Amino acid sequence: MSVSIEVLVVKELVLEDSISCNLLKSLSQVISSDPCVHQPSNGFVCIGCDLLATCVKQHDKWEAIPVELCDTSAGYSCNMIEGSCSNKTGPCKPINNGAFSCTSAGTFPDPFDCQSYHVCYKNGNQMISIDITCDAGVAFNPFTGDCSLTLNAEVCHKEGFSCKKAGDMGPWLHNPNFFYICKADFESGEKIIYPELYKCEPNSSFVKDECVKNGLTTQKPLPGVECSKPGVFEDVTSCKHYIYCNKELVGERFECPENTYFNTKYLSCVRGSC
Repeated sequence: MSVSIEVLVVKELVLEDSISCNLLKSLSQVISSDPCVHQPSNGFVCIGCDLLATCVKQHDKWEAIPVELCDTSAGYSCNMIEGSCSNKTGPCKPINNGAFSCTSAGTFPDPFDCQSYHVCYKNGNQMISIDITCDAGVAFNPFTGDCSLTLNAEVCHKEGFSCKKAGDMGPWLHNPNFFYICKADFESGEKIIYPELYKCEPNSSFVKDECVKNGLTTQKPLPGVECSKPGVFEDVTSCKHYIYCNKELVGERFECPENTYFNTKYLSCVRGSC
């Protein structure tokens, strides 16, 4: 992603003697408003892998003000989810040099980068991944399979997994049709715990430790339901159901698995009661 750079004098910036001239130079730049047009909820954006900036709106114009230069030599890089320079695995510190592990054919969200996704297909006996990055300012939508979300969406500032130890598993937070299994590896003598993504069958959700078929109540167009566009929508008559509109704009009503309900925030069935 390319960004243009404009120059601005940073006012009232107090620097310690130990901060290098390179840091002063980096913190004296204001990046063009492009990175902040779709401001993340935490207000932070990454300019490359080594510069953290915060979004500020002045005179009806968003500006990215650099606030921290990451020490990449010590293993730190910009992490938008954390809103800081971090040594955690992320877009700038990927597992396996950024090679995505395809577990089956299909389209998968990137576990660490909301603007990237992976199309997996089988070539002979080998799974191949095509890695795709959305345009600047937009994020991948794990429900619709396209770049239709803004950087303000939850997928960009909340991890879809929780890996405390190898063997942990759970539904992908942003679409339970996907699930993850946490694995362990060693890189540069350091133990890394990371998620590997899997996909349930269509119209299924991952609950506890298995893929559960969503209960289909009808495959006919629903009375009173008009699909204006494809996607997943709330069933206003029941929190235990949702509406799926296909590309022909035909509505189908699905029931969430047992012990789950349809969460309108995530547009998916999640564990709990409504």
